[in-house]
Order: sequence, then structure tokens, then C-alpha cells
Amino acid sequence: MASKSVYQEYNQDALKHFNLEESPFYGVFSSNEIHDVLITQDATTFDKIVEIVSTNTNSNIDLTKYKKAFILPKCPVSTDRIKEACKEHKITVTNDYEKADFVITHDEVYKKFSNGEKILTSVMLYKLWNYEAFPGTGNYVGFADRYYDETGNSIVWDARLDELCSSHKIDDPESMYDEWVIPGLSLNVAHLIDTGELDVIDVNDVLCQSANKIELTESLVDDISGWMQSYNQENYSLVAKVLPTIRSDKSPHLLWQLAQNIYGQMYRFNRDKDVQYWADTVNLGKLYHYTAQSMILHLEKEEKLDSESFRYLEPIVRKQITIHNRDLYVFKVHVKPEYRKYLKKKKDD
Repeated sequence: MASKSVYQEYNQDALKHFNLEESPFYGVFSSNEIHDVLITQDATTFDKIVEIVSTNTNSNIDLTKYKKAFILPKCPVSTDRIKEACKEHKITVTNDYEKADFVITHDEVYKKFSNGEKILTSVMLYKLWNYEAFPGTGNYVGFADRYYDETGNSIVWDARLDELCSSHKIDDPESMYDEWVIPGLSLNVAHLIDTGELDVIDVNDVLCQSANKIELTESLVDDISGWMQSYNQENYSLVAKVLPTIRSDKSPHLLWQLAQNIYGQMYRFNRDKDVQYWADTVNLGKLYHYTAQSMILHLEKEEKLDSESFRYLEPIVRKQITIHNRDLYVFKVHVKPEYRKYLKKKKDD
């Protein structure tokens, strides 16, 4: 049975597959243990592995053909929410990637750590910049010294180890200015994906396949805005359940309006992973800082401007027009010719 831990035994076939058999191993501190990690300066292979574990293997997503999913560590969406979405397609979530037929990936598989800062042990792949490694701890940290004696691998020093022993007390430091770290889980999973034994599906695509996704309407915008203004904890809880179910690919003008109405209180959900993920997906903060006019121009640039969005946003822009000297002059405002096509209603309206 495979482990869910980022740090685990390396598959020898995986090492050969990516030509990493000669890469050195080091020790990384986590949970009062020192774990083996492969560290390389082969940035090309590292980038290839990042791409393998981050990219959908198929352009057409069909969840009905899968039975078991493995969620890659540090997913920004809660496990409960992913399980609910998978359950709709009779998919179970497993902690053993060897029993899965696809992995659920996300945007946080890679991270950079600098200047000896604490290494987060849940990150799958990471770069180290300006670190040091030591041959043990000079008899200051027993389990670390035992690791060095047994393996001969130097230990990467970070702020977590500094809490146990100052690195200034230890001799023979090895400089690590630009290094790429590939823990066992990442290499083993990448090997299975690259050899066709595992598929990859982004978590957002999994959630979008859910029948629980709803499209935002003007009525729902009003409801959510009202709940947020009620200063009632039960209503906040209701908003937290509704927001992650709102589709991010529909009704951009209403998403903009919702951002104007509720963004100022989004701090109430700072600890809710699902709400935060949804807010990032729809770029709620960016939408909040758009004026109605800049939203129109943004949609036009993205080739997403349509009659529905324009007819919703244009009256708001018109109200914001400021003209002086009205005591002497009469002004007329007309929409530019190139935008008049958006004022026409659809035939089925």
C-alpha cells in the first residue's frame, strides 16, 4: 500500500524513467523525523515533472469512466467538497495513489522557498534558494545525527531545525543556492502518469462536472447581498455554502455586481478553503476594483462581451457620467456605433 505522505520511498523504475538515478539524496526535517529527498540541478526534468502532475491528460473530461481518485497534497479545495463532487459520479477518494485511476491536481503543487525559511512538508515539488546543508548536527539533535550516520546524507537546514539547534554551531556547511527538490510521492506519481497508468484532472474541472453547480441570477445576487448585510451568523453560513456552487464561467456581469456588494465582507470567510478557492477562481477582488465601464472593456478584450452583459452594465456607466456647466448647455450622450450592436435584444428575449 502506497503512502499519502509527500516523503516516501522512491520507485527505482521512476528514477530510471526520468534519468535521476545519479541525483544526490538529502535529508529534510518533518514531524521530528528526517526524510530522504532527491535534490537536483536539472531544472528541465523538474519542470517536466511539474507539468506532468499539473496538466489534464485529456481535453474532454468524462468522470463516468473512473472509479477511484487520489487528491494531490495541499489542495486548496476541501476534501469534503471534492468527495461530494466525486460521489455524484460514483467515484471514491482513496489515500493510496496505486489504487486510483486518476489524480486530482491543482495550482499549488509547486512552491519556492528562500533564505532558510521553513519548508512546508505538504508541498509536492519545490525550489530551494540560498539554503545550507550539514553533515548531521554535531550531536545537538539526536534523531538528525542518527539519520546522517545511517545514510550519509547531509541535512537541509531550515527555520524548523533552527528551533532545535542553531546552524552556527555546526561545521562543514554545503551551500545550496539553486536546487530543485523532487520528493518520492511526486516522482512516483509522475512516473505512473507519464507511462499511462494514471490520468490527471484539475480540481476545478471536477467541481464543474458537479450537478450542484448553479448559475448566478439577479435574484440570487440580491439574496446573497441581503444575507451578508443581515449581520447574522446563520446567513453567513448559508453564503459560505452557496458561493462555492456558483459557476465561474457564466454571467460575468452578475459576478461583477456580486463583487461590488459583498467583497468588503469576504474577510468573514478567510478560513473557509472552498469559499477562498471560489473567490480566487472568479477573481472576485479584481472584479471589485473594476468600474462598470472597465468591466465592459475587460469583457471586450477577453472576447466575452455580449448583449446581456452590455445591457446590464451600460446603464450603470451612464449614471456615472459627470458633466458640468449644465446652467448654460444641454448635453446628449450616445453609445458609440461599435457598441450599439450590443443594445439589440436577442430574438428569444
